[in-house]
Amino acid sequence: MRLTPPPCICYFRHEREERNYFQLERDKVNTFWEISKKELDDRKVTPPPPPHTHTHVHIHIHDEIEQSTSGCDNFLTPRVA
Repeated sequence: MRLTPPPCICYFRHEREERNYFQLERDKVNTFWEISKKELDDRKVTPPPPPHTHTHVHIHIHDEIEQSTSGCDNFLTPRVA
């Protein structure tokens, strides 16, 4: 004759396994939240670097051309033969 555990023992075993599963899931969600929150806080602390625009570079080149050609009045005037 084979003995089987009473139904209440099977029920408690199932409940314990289910509780452990949900505790693990809860811990995963909490860990994910903590990591995500820290990453967001890190992004808020350090401001992004200013964008480098073509206009900014163009202004510097234009200023350098003006400085290098100052004093040369006939630099862009056509020569008359």
